[in-house]
Amino acid sequence: MRDITPCLILCLAFALPGASLASETGENDEPQIGYKSGYGDLEEFGGPASTAAELKTSDVIKTPLFRFPDMQKGLAPWFDWKRRVLDDYGSSFGLDVNWLYQRATASLGERDSFGAIYRFRGEWLALGRDTSHSGSLVYRLEYRDDHFTDVAPAAFATEIGAASLTTGFAYADDFGLMFTELYWKQLYNDKRIGFVIGILDFGPYFDYYPYTTLGKGFLTREFLLNPTLAITGVGHLGAAAKGFIGDHIWVGGAFYDANAVNGDLNLDTWNSDELLKHVEIGWTPDRERNRTDRVQLTYWEVDERREAGVPAGSGWALSISGEFGDRLLPFFRVGDSDGGGGAKAESHVGIGFGLTLRSDDLFSLGLARNKPSRKTFGADLNEESVLEVSYQLQISQNVSLLPDVQLIVNPANNPNKDRIWVFSLRVRLTL
Repeated sequence: MRDITPCLILCLAFALPGASLASETGENDEPQIGYKSGYGDLEEFGGPASTAAELKTSDVIKTPLFRFPDMQKGLAPWFDWKRRVLDDYGSSFGLDVNWLYQRATASLGERDSFGAIYRFRGEWLALGRDTSHSGSLVYRLEYRDDHFTDVAPAAFATEIGAASLTTGFAYADDFGLMFTELYWKQLYNDKRIGFVIGILDFGPYFDYYPYTTLGKGFLTREFLLNPTLAITGVGHLGAAAKGFIGDHIWVGGAFYDANAVNGDLNLDTWNSDELLKHVEIGWTPDRERNRTDRVQLTYWEVDERREAGVPAGSGWALSISGEFGDRLLPFFRVGDSDGGGGAKAESHVGIGFGLTLRSDDLFSLGLARNKPSRKTFGADLNEESVLEVSYQLQISQNVSLLPDVQLIVNPANNPNKDRIWVFSLRVRLTL
């Protein structure tokens, strides 16, 4: 294993000089109201991983554990300039970086993993500004890599011997610099109806719920993306649409290129006979609360990929979540599939919650159980379970730490181990 200590020291220590506890400077645990660059009114479409939602969340003025006056003063012109660009041209943008280190107590191979995801994203509100029928050009430029170790977190579960579980979802090592999003977003009827078309990431539209984002408290796929779903490569041709029927019920659907490959933007893979498709119906007690309080049922199908040798598949997924007060957000998720289309699991059930402590810290706990797909793995493997506990600590306005512990129970491809612990640390920077 290559020594990753210098990188971890840099990630944590670059901002420490001049730091002081927020409580020592008169700040308290009450949330700060406002945005650094005025992104609070960005028009969202899709889940919390959509570009507008991520930009808005990153732009919120935080109440961090430490204050870094010199750093905040140095960054102020950057955020002021972003505000002017938004006001003058309707353009919003930002950078986010995630570094993730993981270590397992036992493994069939490597016991350490390190990965990074670098994303520069933005949105240009080109048509219908200050109207109910706006149109925007959305983009996301991205690079992923495994630094300092021989395996990336996205593949680390294989080293451990897990089949349907993923300890560090999305942290891949074969992902060159590319546009993973480049599409047109059109909204109508006071944002009640909309569609996107172009180069997409399925994440913001496919069975999303409040924790389907890299910026919150979970690292495993089980609590980010239902493992019974068949997926395709990020950065694919596709389209998605959704609209509300009244104030409580919405319907939607999407289709994507099923042959897309992560880290390789190749539009020649498009084949209208080989698509990933899904439809959804959902209910919320109030349209303004549909980001958190929601019941959503999704049905999906994927065509046979003849050249890749992947069979057709289908299945369904149910996600339920609801916020209690302003701090507690529990969830329940279940899914079932025929195991085709490359789906990792035939069945899945997961429960958990996020609890906001202080104003911007998040304690998360999730428990999930999967039945690995026989079509994908070629064998009738035992069920696997995972318990994940994490605490997201807002260190500064732009940096958060996420210590995370996972307990893998009965890894299907490692019968000599019935329990493996995975300890993780994520550093997230947003600008």
